Amino acid sequence: MDPRFDELRAAQAEVIRLSVPDIESLGALATPRHGGLLDDRVVSQRIQVELPTGAFDEEAVLQAALTVWNPKLDERFGYEKADGALRLDMLDASGGFHSVTFLHEHRVLQITSFTASTEDEIAEPGTQNDVRRSALDAEEQVFGPNYGYELQAG
Repeated sequence: MDPRFDELRAAQAEVIRLSVPDIESLGALATPRHGGLLDDRVVSQRIQVELPTGAFDEEAVLQAALTVWNPKLDERFGYEKADGALRLDMLDASGGFHSVTFLHEHRVLQITSFTASTEDEIAEPGTQNDVRRSALDAEEQVFGPNYGYELQAG
Protein backbone atom coordinates (compact mmCIF):
# COMPACT_ATOMS: atom_id res chain seq x y z
CA MET A 1 0.00 0.00 0.00
CA ASP A 2 1.11 3.53 -0.74
CA PRO A 3 2.99 5.00 2.28
CA ARG A 4 1.17 8.31 1.77
CA PHE A 5 -1.94 6.67 3.28
CA ASP A 6 -0.04 6.05 6.52
CA GLU A 7 0.92 9.72 6.77
CA LEU A 8 -2.66 10.87 6.22
CA ARG A 9 -4.04 8.30 8.70
CA ALA A 10 -1.52 9.30 11.38
CA ALA A 11 -2.48 12.98 11.15
CA GLN A 12 -6.20 12.15 11.23
CA ALA A 13 -5.68 9.95 14.30
CA GLU A 14 -3.87 12.82 16.01
CA VAL A 15 -6.81 15.17 15.36
CA ILE A 16 -9.18 12.63 16.91
CA ARG A 17 -6.88 11.96 19.88
CA LEU A 18 -6.45 15.68 20.61
CA SER A 19 -10.15 16.50 20.32
CA VAL A 20 -11.54 13.46 22.18
CA PRO A 21 -8.79 12.00 24.40
CA ASP A 22 -11.11 9.29 25.79
CA ILE A 23 -12.49 8.22 22.39
CA GLU A 24 -11.85 4.51 23.02
CA SER A 25 -13.86 4.45 26.23
CA LEU A 26 -16.83 6.02 24.44
CA GLY A 27 -17.30 2.99 22.19
CA ALA A 28 -16.83 5.01 19.01
CA LEU A 29 -17.18 3.23 15.68
CA ALA A 30 -14.59 4.13 13.02
CA THR A 31 -14.96 3.57 9.30
CA PRO A 32 -11.78 4.31 7.32
CA ARG A 33 -11.46 4.22 3.56
CA HIS A 34 -8.98 5.38 0.97
CA GLY A 35 -8.88 6.17 -2.73
CA GLY A 36 -7.28 8.33 -5.34
CA LEU A 37 -7.78 11.11 -7.85
CA LEU A 38 -6.02 11.95 -11.10
CA ASP A 39 -4.86 8.39 -11.74
CA ASP A 40 -3.72 8.12 -8.11
CA ARG A 41 -1.27 11.02 -8.35
CA VAL A 42 -3.37 12.36 -5.47
CA VAL A 43 -4.42 9.88 -2.80
CA SER A 44 -7.18 10.34 -0.25
CA GLN A 45 -7.87 8.94 3.18
CA ARG A 46 -11.21 9.32 4.97
CA ILE A 47 -12.20 8.41 8.49
CA GLN A 48 -15.74 8.62 9.80
CA VAL A 49 -16.02 8.23 13.56
CA GLU A 50 -19.46 7.71 15.06
CA LEU A 51 -20.29 8.22 18.72
CA PRO A 52 -22.99 5.80 19.92
CA THR A 53 -24.34 8.54 22.18
CA GLY A 54 -23.63 12.23 22.46
CA ALA A 55 -22.02 14.51 19.94
CA PHE A 56 -18.58 15.77 18.97
CA ASP A 57 -17.49 19.12 20.38
CA GLU A 58 -17.11 21.18 17.21
CA GLU A 59 -14.74 23.71 18.75
CA ALA A 60 -12.42 21.02 20.17
CA VAL A 61 -12.28 19.15 16.85
CA LEU A 62 -11.63 22.27 14.80
CA GLN A 63 -8.91 23.45 17.19
CA ALA A 64 -7.25 20.02 17.01
CA ALA A 65 -7.35 20.10 13.20
CA LEU A 66 -5.82 23.57 13.13
CA THR A 67 -3.12 22.41 15.54
CA VAL A 68 -2.23 19.31 13.51
CA TRP A 69 -2.27 20.85 10.02
CA ASN A 70 -1.35 24.43 11.00
CA PRO A 71 -2.80 26.16 7.92
CA LYS A 72 -2.15 29.81 7.21
CA LEU A 73 -5.15 32.04 7.78
CA ASP A 74 -5.75 32.46 4.05
CA GLU A 75 -5.59 28.68 3.54
CA ARG A 76 -8.66 27.89 5.66
CA PHE A 77 -12.05 27.75 4.03
CA GLY A 78 -15.24 27.36 6.08
CA TYR A 79 -18.61 26.41 4.63
CA GLU A 80 -22.06 25.82 6.04
CA LYS A 81 -23.55 22.65 4.59
CA ALA A 82 -27.23 22.25 3.71
CA ASP A 83 -27.90 20.79 7.19
CA GLY A 84 -26.30 23.80 8.91
CA ALA A 85 -23.17 21.92 10.02
CA LEU A 86 -19.75 23.40 9.36
CA ARG A 87 -17.26 22.02 6.86
CA LEU A 88 -13.74 23.36 7.32
CA ASP A 89 -11.27 22.79 4.50
CA MET A 90 -7.60 23.66 4.87
CA LEU A 91 -4.24 23.31 3.20
CA ASP A 92 -1.16 22.17 5.07
CA ALA A 93 2.39 23.39 4.43
CA SER A 94 3.09 20.56 1.95
CA GLY A 95 0.01 21.36 -0.15
CA GLY A 96 -2.12 18.59 1.34
CA PHE A 97 -5.85 19.28 1.54
CA HIS A 98 -7.90 18.36 4.61
CA SER A 99 -11.64 18.63 5.19
CA VAL A 100 -13.34 18.28 8.56
CA THR A 101 -17.10 18.12 8.89
CA PHE A 102 -19.84 16.75 11.09
CA LEU A 103 -22.65 14.45 10.04
CA HIS A 104 -25.94 13.46 11.69
CA GLU A 105 -26.13 16.40 14.11
CA HIS A 106 -22.48 16.05 15.19
CA ARG A 107 -22.75 12.34 16.08
CA VAL A 108 -20.28 11.57 13.29
CA LEU A 109 -16.97 13.26 12.63
CA GLN A 110 -15.73 12.96 9.06
CA ILE A 111 -12.16 13.84 8.13
CA THR A 112 -11.06 13.57 4.51
CA SER A 113 -7.44 14.20 3.58
CA PHE A 114 -5.78 14.40 0.19
CA THR A 115 -2.08 14.52 -0.59
CA ALA A 116 -0.60 17.27 -2.70
CA SER A 117 -0.16 16.49 -6.36
CA THR A 118 3.30 16.05 -7.78
CA GLU A 119 2.00 17.61 -11.01
CA ASP A 120 0.36 20.96 -11.68
CA GLU A 121 -3.17 19.54 -12.08
CA ILE A 122 -4.46 21.32 -9.02
CA ALA A 123 -5.25 24.85 -10.12
CA GLU A 124 -5.57 27.37 -7.32
CA PRO A 125 -5.35 24.97 -4.34
CA GLY A 126 -8.29 25.27 -1.98
CA THR A 127 -10.52 27.12 -4.45
CA GLN A 128 -13.48 25.66 -6.32
CA ASN A 129 -11.06 24.78 -9.14
CA ASP A 130 -9.15 22.44 -6.81
CA VAL A 131 -10.18 18.89 -7.81
CA ARG A 132 -9.95 17.76 -4.18
CA ARG A 133 -12.47 20.35 -3.03
CA SER A 134 -14.72 19.86 -6.05
CA ALA A 135 -14.76 16.08 -5.40
CA LEU A 136 -16.12 16.74 -1.88
CA ASP A 137 -18.60 19.34 -3.18
CA ALA A 138 -19.89 16.87 -5.77
CA GLU A 139 -20.17 14.11 -3.17
CA GLU A 140 -22.25 16.35 -0.92
CA GLN A 141 -24.49 17.35 -3.84
CA VAL A 142 -25.09 13.73 -4.87
CA PHE A 143 -25.38 12.07 -1.44
CA GLY A 144 -26.53 14.99 0.72
CA PRO A 145 -24.98 16.68 3.77
CA ASN A 146 -24.29 13.32 5.47
CA TYR A 147 -22.25 12.16 2.43
CA GLY A 148 -24.31 8.97 2.26
CA TYR A 149 -23.18 7.84 5.73
CA GLU A 150 -25.82 5.82 7.59
CA LEU A 151 -25.64 5.64 11.37
CA GLN A 152 -24.38 2.28 12.60
CA ALA A 153 -25.18 2.65 16.29
CA GLY A 154 -28.84 3.42 15.76
